[in-house]
Amino acid sequence: MRPPLSPNRLDNTVERLWIRRLSCLPKKENADCRKNRQKISLIISLKAEIYE
Repeated sequence: MRPPLSPNRLDNTVERLWIRRLSCLPKKENADCRKNRQKISLIISLKAEIYE
């Protein structure tokens, strides 16, 4: 098991995924981009819980 991410590490992860996602947009979306977007929304919902 990995230790839970600190909010700061979470932010960095979101940013990296987001940038990668943005680099996918011009091309037709591939499976990788879809996976990243799912990860992003998962992380964002996790962050929402942490900050509540």
